[in-house]
Amino acid sequence: MKQFINILFVSILFIVINCPTSFASVDDCTFTPSPSSWQSPYDNVYYRLSTGRTWLNTPTAKVQAQPTSGSWPDQGSIKVYVNGSATTLYRDSDLSSSIGTNYDYSAGSGNIEFWFYTGFTSDSPIKLKHWEDHLGTWYQNWTINVSCTAPDMIVQDIWTNPSSPEASYRTQLYAKIKNTGDANASNITLKYYINGSYVGQDTHSSLSPGSTQTEYYSYYNFSSGGNYSYKVVIDSVSGESNTSNNDRTETVSVTEPPSISASPSTVYCSYSGETETSNISANVSWSASDNTSWISTSSSSSRVNITCQRNTTTSQRTGRVTVSGSGASDHIDVIQEKAPEELSVNPTSKYFQHTGGNASINVSSNISWSVSENTSWLSVSKSSNSFSIQCNANEATSQRSATITVSGGSLSRQIQITQERAPDKLEVSPLSKNFTHTGGNATINVNANVSWNVNENTSWLSVSKSSNSFSIQCN
Repeated sequence: MKQFINILFVSILFIVINCPTSFASVDDCTFTPSPSSWQSPYDNVYYRLSTGRTWLNTPTAKVQAQPTSGSWPDQGSIKVYVNGSATTLYRDSDLSSSIGTNYDYSAGSGNIEFWFYTGFTSDSPIKLKHWEDHLGTWYQNWTINVSCTAPDMIVQDIWTNPSSPEASYRTQLYAKIKNTGDANASNITLKYYINGSYVGQDTHSSLSPGSTQTEYYSYYNFSSGGNYSYKVVIDSVSGESNTSNNDRTETVSVTEPPSISASPSTVYCSYSGETETSNISANVSWSASDNTSWISTSSSSSRVNITCQRNTTTSQRTGRVTVSGSGASDHIDVIQEKAPEELSVNPTSKYFQHTGGNASINVSSNISWSVSENTSWLSVSKSSNSFSIQCNANEATSQRSATITVSGGSLSRQIQITQERAPDKLEVSPLSKNFTHTGGNATINVNANVSWNVNENTSWLSVSKSSNSFSIQCN
């Protein structure tokens, strides 16, 4: 953009505040006619115009005037017009000492030299006028046309990727820049700001007139949801004609990402079973699910109820409830304590007749168990929830007892076994015996469960007892 700036310089401070930060260089401007040669608009004076810059990078021109005879024949004034308006003149090249809009000289003075601000960024003419008192009028000496080219950078557009960022996720900051001037721009630096704070920059080597370029900064994380001011600024490039259009600001709306949080994140159930609650904080709709058959859930708007069934095992068990929605999730670990060891038998005693027999004992347990007996006349056989007892016949005439022990874990249970005595028994075989007249010997077997004795009732017989029989001697 070509722009003429006419500034009244009052002091060095005024120059710093109001001058553009960069201008087209002298090499980017053409002057018609060339201002560097001495020119004589009329017989008694020569002028020369030279262009340059002050140490503040201000575009200036120096006017040198000298009378043809070595001194001025009369007093007068010189005035310079830039873009049709009389401009301020200065005694020195840094534009720190103002003369005003007229350079007044006296008769007999010598060479004249002064400076003024030209505004190289304009196509406007520079005109020099001369007044001499004896002429009584302003005399226009010459007009120089200034034509300059310069780059002019603008931020054409800015945006983010994604276009609707989520807080705490990486976001790319994009900017599209354009050179709207009529000269190449080089060494272009873009700076990125969020809410006025600098976040980073990138560079581009050059951009021809009318060209655009898309740049981006990777990456920026917005800390939370809300509206943010996103600004991109192009540092002024060398020779730029206008720096007031080097930035652009847009509002970026940042959303909070889907969020679900459960508190507490771990619940504990007793072995007997119960319902526990976890509070849910979420910015999305959600549902709850579990991963095991002994857990069931029900939900309200802000909490999930977790019901544990009774744990009949002697091992602690764990499960998980997952709360999820719109890509967000959290989980609740469920821990249920183990059941205490259980071992019971029914019945706890058993009575057998002397003839023996079979019986079954039921066992209720949540632990592994075994069964054993403490006598040889009993035998046991285990199944899943019971065991059977085989009791042999009792041949003795005294009652007998035994103990069967069921053991598991740290527990044991006993079943008392009692068997009645056998009835008294005394049997002999054979019940009669015949001898010949010659006499002889015979044996009689005795089957008894009681102590017994044998005797005869005649002198011609004699008996002799052994353990299970007795012998007869017949004379």
